Amino acid sequence: MRRHRGWPAPPRPGDLAGGPGKLCQALAVDRACDGLRLDRGPLRLTAGEPVATGQVATGPRIGVAYAGEAAAWPLRFAIADNKHVSRPRPVSS
Repeated sequence: MRRHRGWPAPPRPGDLAGGPGKLCQALAVDRACDGLRLDRGPLRLTAGEPVATGQVATGPRIGVAYAGEAAAWPLRFAIADNKHVSRPRPVSS
């Protein structure tokens, strides 16, 4: 991941893959991956540890004001109180 991002030394937590663009760069996900299914290789999403509703934070995407009404949709999710993520707030149960 450091090589893909051009980091010669270990970065501070959150700097290597903090955000969708940095994460894609670190994992070498580029436009060649557009349209790939995510239930089989080369990219694959799998179930992880369950997270309680109260631990999920949500908020609008950042930097998409051009999207009009859709810019405010809650499409940004994170673990609540994660120090590497800014802005999302816990979802009310």
